[in-house]
Amino acid sequence: MSPAVVEKSQRHRGRSIDAIAILVYLALGFLIQANVWIHGAASFSTPRPDSETNVALTGWFPYALLHGLNPLLNPTMSAPNGVNMLSNPAWPLLSALATPFTIIWGPIFSWNLLCTLALPLAATSTYFLCRRFVSSRGAAFVGGLLFGFSAYEIAALYGHHLQSATTALLPLSILCLCELLSPRRLSQRSSGLLLGLSLVGEFFISSELFAVELFVLAVGFVLALALIPDLRRRWLDIGKGLALTAGLGALLLLYPIWFYRSGPQSINGPVQLVAQAYRVDLLAFFLPTSNNALAPASITATSDQFSNALGENGAYLGIGLILFAIAVVIWQRRDRKILVIAATTLTAAIMSLGASLMVTGAPGSEIKGGLLLPEGWLAKLPALADLIPSKFAVYCTLGVALIAAIGLDRLLRAANWSKGAPIILVLLVAIFLIPMIPSTGRHRKINEYHQPAFFRTKDYAALPLGSPILTVPYPAGKNLTAMRWLAQEHYGFSMPSGHVKVPDGSDGHVAFNPDLGYGPVSVPALVLTKIGEGIAVPIDETTKSNFLLQLHLWHTRAVVTDLASVHNPNLMRASLIGILGPPTGGSSLQPYWLLPQ
Repeated sequence: MSPAVVEKSQRHRGRSIDAIAILVYLALGFLIQANVWIHGAASFSTPRPDSETNVALTGWFPYALLHGLNPLLNPTMSAPNGVNMLSNPAWPLLSALATPFTIIWGPIFSWNLLCTLALPLAATSTYFLCRRFVSSRGAAFVGGLLFGFSAYEIAALYGHHLQSATTALLPLSILCLCELLSPRRLSQRSSGLLLGLSLVGEFFISSELFAVELFVLAVGFVLALALIPDLRRRWLDIGKGLALTAGLGALLLLYPIWFYRSGPQSINGPVQLVAQAYRVDLLAFFLPTSNNALAPASITATSDQFSNALGENGAYLGIGLILFAIAVVIWQRRDRKILVIAATTLTAAIMSLGASLMVTGAPGSEIKGGLLLPEGWLAKLPALADLIPSKFAVYCTLGVALIAAIGLDRLLRAANWSKGAPIILVLLVAIFLIPMIPSTGRHRKINEYHQPAFFRTKDYAALPLGSPILTVPYPAGKNLTAMRWLAQEHYGFSMPSGHVKVPDGSDGHVAFNPDLGYGPVSVPALVLTKIGEGIAVPIDETTKSNFLLQLHLWHTRAVVTDLASVHNPNLMRASLIGILGPPTGGSSLQPYWLLPQ
């Protein structure tokens, strides 16, 4: 065969392997979410409170786009002032991309689909990033697995932090920066534009990871210039590419950033009240959590307390992978690219530790104390006060995955498939991947999502579109069921409540109450939240008067309940009757009240 035919055949074979790798990633993503899809992704999902709010956030953007509304301001939550969606984890880009699915199958389906695709997409983009540095598609495939299905990704997915789990643009941004610094397939102009688009896209998925991305890319860029002399000789072309990145980013983000910082319902000051509470314990890199299948209870009793939330504790890499990455860096230390990757990864790891070092491994460790670290200086900048240190672990994980892929690739070339080499490499990969196998027990539990029968009655149909409705259980703290009703009813009513981040109305700081969590504070909120937890609240004339006055100020047209979702249905029903009188209609577990206009 001619060289051209051989080359064409090799390209075709390579694309087939690429497709197989992507299909394997997709299969694993669907396997993790299998129970949801088996039962019906349009009506079932995993039972965490955040998922209820996330369904409402996911459904809003398609609704706003179809009705000509500003998708960045949601007037149906926390009515009448509404919610600044950029101050909340609302992932507008993902919601917009899911619009066709939301229209056909609803927001619950779109939420489940986005959760299912988050990890495979992260693995796929990492696979193509690895392909820039390695010749072996097998090594690149392992690199994709190590990042896309890492402890970081699993923690974010199981914690229902979609904005943190959807990281496909992070490896692609690095790939664009590599092309800009050392072009292979794209011109520096094209690389600069694509880098700008990926950064803008990340902002509309997670403004927090966007800030982390800017910092880490800047560190990697400076290290690359310092360690690779050839790049400094191309500074003019690189500068032009970066100018295009900055120009495109400024053009597309000028209004959104203004809206986030100064637009309607924007928050004055930090949105994260104690960002340093979510920093990585040094032992978190070595100790698995209950998110991992092979984690002993004796270890998880401690490791599950790291970062003050299991969903924020995704730093675990495993001793085997860490030692292999260190060995690769030492072995290939003359390769300046390896040194850049390693130094950037180490920087991200240090930043993830937060403002001060924690190595205690003890549950409930104090937020303050320990050796002071550089992240503390970064956190003092006004624009970065909300930055959660543990988010830097995403780049630590990505860097280690990339180093591991490079190491495997060079081992393959060095071994040249000599006797016993394949077995040794398979065992080596198993050492990396087996500790990462996610736990499936409690995460396979699912709930069927329904809404009260009131929304199918003539009484509801007779209400004007967008009528304020008070919902019970009150959407605060741990019970956010009613947030989902809003999306299921296509935003046909408004909620004078909601577990969302809004200004408190006095100094513009984020509204927060220990009993309610985030969201506006009011007499109905405090009363209904306590009763919803099974705590009796005396309904005296003062409480009743203040409760009804607030309903009047909200122009509330109805009170709708699903008492099966509260701790003590009889207590809640009796309390509501004491305030509102006999219900207008509904069943014993789903009574509702129509209120005078």
